[in-house]
Amino acid sequence: MIIAIGTPVRISHTGDHGIVKAFLDNDMVEVYLPMDDMSIPVSVDDLEKPGVRKPEKKEAEKQEEHRIPLPEPQFLSLRPEGLLMAFEEVEDGMSYKAYFLNDTRLDVLYSFTRKQKGSTVKSSHGKLTPGEVREIDRLLKTQLSDHINYEVDCWPVNKAGSGKKRSQSVRLRPKSFFKNRRTAPIINRIMHCFPVVESFREPDPGAKKEDLKSYTKKNVVPKAKRKETNYYSSYDIHDVEEFAHFVPEIDLHIEALHPSPKSLDARDILRYQLSSFDTFLAKAIRLGVDRVFVIHGIGTGKLRNAIVTRLMNNPDVETFKNEYHHKYGWGATEVVF
Repeated sequence: MIIAIGTPVRISHTGDHGIVKAFLDNDMVEVYLPMDDMSIPVSVDDLEKPGVRKPEKKEAEKQEEHRIPLPEPQFLSLRPEGLLMAFEEVEDGMSYKAYFLNDTRLDVLYSFTRKQKGSTVKSSHGKLTPGEVREIDRLLKTQLSDHINYEVDCWPVNKAGSGKKRSQSVRLRPKSFFKNRRTAPIINRIMHCFPVVESFREPDPGAKKEDLKSYTKKNVVPKAKRKETNYYSSYDIHDVEEFAHFVPEIDLHIEALHPSPKSLDARDILRYQLSSFDTFLAKAIRLGVDRVFVIHGIGTGKLRNAIVTRLMNNPDVETFKNEYHHKYGWGATEVVF
């Protein structure tokens, strides 16, 4: 499908119709939705031409082994973690499933060997598409004390063929294994995660590292040009009081915002929620809050996507994420300034 600015499109997973407004990074485009009078970021892979269905997958593709069902992505990773190995405890409590997670924008070829007590027990190879999670092995809990090593070789796939080979050894030891338990990217489940390759980008051989002496000399401000600043003159006691009473979370469910939610139609509800969000975010930035939580629920994802668009275009936002939280579940986004 050829896409240009102004192309009418249909978003496959929601059925919404829109118009391509701009091209973004990481194979994303900005799509304007006339029915909702808003723009959202959408992956190119999720776009169809109106009235045209994507072809059915071949039976062989439907039955492809080792792929696991994934939840709908919360939004695109702003800071991809590269290629990882992750281990998830099986329901029987006696074993772990081992996966490769390709959190990159490239196809990756891989080959691995599992060594146990110095002997080769299993080896395999294959190809991972961007964002793919694939089960590659299974381990018993009792095997964690058997000095297991995964020797991994991987190659990025580019237009010229395969890139430079990267090799890494993932050593499983009980102490480090249980320390590395966290929410895995892409799949958004609690796993034991180990990095294999953080990035397939080659370092620039012509780039020179700047030492501390050179950096200091370049950035130091001569004493004659320094401005004496009276920090106490800009100190506002009202800001301190506001900061002390500021609640670093906002519930955007319309029932929590509006006294008569039933009097609003769907479009008015979305506008009221986004207006409340903009006011809340501006106040948090003004007061110098480190982080906030925006509770938007799950629903159809329109409110969440609109919030993502605003956060991506806000220069005061350092990062944001929508991971599982013990208090909010999947229905909230954490924003860090």
